[in-house]
Amino acid sequence: MIYNALAMAGGYVLARLLRLPETDARAISMETGIHNTGLGLILVFNFLRRPRRHGPSCSPGGGFGI
Repeated sequence: MIYNALAMAGGYVLARLLRLPETDARAISMETGIHNTGLGLILVFNFLRRPRRHGPSCSPGGGFGI
C-alpha cells in the first residue's frame, strides 16, 4: 500500500508541476493509484504459490480500485 500511496502522490505532484488544474491532478492521481493496485493484484494472484493466504493483505488495495 505504501507503493500505491507513493504512486498517487507522484502522479499528483507531477500533474501540478505541469500546471494542470486541481481537478485534473486529482484524476491523474486516482488513475495512477488504481492502475498500480491492479498490477499488485495480478502479481499476488499469479506469482504466489498460495494466493488464498495473501488475499486479505491485498483486499484493501483491491477495494480501493473498485
